[in-house]
Amino acid sequence: MKACVEDFMPIAIAPERGKYARIASVRAISTTGTVEQKMTLWKALNEVPAELPRELLAELLNELVST
Repeated sequence: MKACVEDFMPIAIAPERGKYARIASVRAISTTGTVEQKMTLWKALNEVPAELPRELLAELLNELVST
């Protein structure tokens, strides 16, 4: 699964992707990615001008609290 993290990154970041696809991608990155990959995700999401869906933000924060 760790080898697939890079494949999930564009899905997690892209605002045009479906909410559930993005949530699943964030969950995959959060549970199997390295610290560097997680930081890359945070930085990339902060650079996207579109507003984050509440559910996606909750998924990110849930992982932050559990680690």
